[in-house]
Amino acid sequence: MTLIAIGLSAATILLFVKSLQVVSTQASSPYLIAYISDRSGAYRIYLCDLEGHEVPSPMAFQPGDVLPVCESLPRGSGKNPRIAFVRFEAQPSSSSDAQAGTPGSVHVVTYGADKATKVSGKVPRILPIAPAWSPDGKELAFAGVEDLNGDGQFSKEEAGIYVANVEKGGVRRVATVYATGSHLRWSPVDPLLILQVEKPNVPVPVAHVLDLTNGQLIARDDATTVACWSPDGQFIALYSMADRKIHVLNKSGSEEYAINAPGGFVADLQWLPARAGASIEDKGYLLAISGGDFRSATGQLYLRSALPSRTESWRVLTDAKASVAYLAASPDGRYLAYTLMTSKGPPPTLEADLYVLDLTQAEPRRLTTDPGFEGFPTWIPTGK
Repeated sequence: MTLIAIGLSAATILLFVKSLQVVSTQASSPYLIAYISDRSGAYRIYLCDLEGHEVPSPMAFQPGDVLPVCESLPRGSGKNPRIAFVRFEAQPSSSSDAQAGTPGSVHVVTYGADKATKVSGKVPRILPIAPAWSPDGKELAFAGVEDLNGDGQFSKEEAGIYVANVEKGGVRRVATVYATGSHLRWSPVDPLLILQVEKPNVPVPVAHVLDLTNGQLIARDDATTVACWSPDGQFIALYSMADRKIHVLNKSGSEEYAINAPGGFVADLQWLPARAGASIEDKGYLLAISGGDFRSATGQLYLRSALPSRTESWRVLTDAKASVAYLAASPDGRYLAYTLMTSKGPPPTLEADLYVLDLTQAEPRRLTTDPGFEGFPTWIPTGK
């Protein structure tokens, strides 16, 4: 395989820095990063700072603890955030069509604590999709599978979306649907969930919105593959393979405007908040991972304003040889964490290391150098 090397365009990044009008400082970062790695031979969760230094965790994460997701807290809350994660009892790759999901459970641990609490109740199998916190932190959505017909099997038709009450206990099944992809995304303001659904005779997962109050699933069409919420929860951005555009809809489902997507096929889409002190017209920024294969979750990283400008083009944050996946933006939109795929050899081996990009800087920082895979980052606010 050809070596995939990282190469950010400094000129492009500097233009972006100028547009943000942000002055870089050397102040300590208010975040840590939790991520998964198989450096020890099995996947588990690790913590590091923005220099890549490993941070000891009082919580002894064990092999099989994966897919961490930190809750969002209001600034100045003074609380230690909680991290949700999936604890698998076997490798997720061992699942088959006849046995959907993997034996496991969903847990929550407060940052700094040494014990986690199981919140997934009696749901016996979990799908390998990162859970999603409700805006108030009281509930957690996850994807799992039950043996609904009692035949001893766990089929895709028996998969569903569940909501756990993190504070009071209890789990309710919201919808019967086979979700796929890497993340669930809860609206910042409403009981609505964005998820990808595998559908018969459709080559790629289809983006849906799930109403968590009544279990209703809504899809724009089978060509809409990825979607994300605006930071204020008032809009949703959808990518359509049919016209290669990103459509921005309001809460009622009416289209506000559409913009051309970056070249290739968009595999991931995220909406960053506006910079501090921005005008009320500033809608923030859109991030997209886009590649040449519609079946791939990797590609180049692009950025542009979320405003419906006809003259603005997407800014490329990685070069044509880069292969990025599992993108996570910090809550303030300043930092991007992602996995960069590289191939080395002979013999050919695939490595996936964790990088962080400060959007007030011109170069990314490599956080991990271990062989194997590092990814699925989530941002932990530390209050600094």
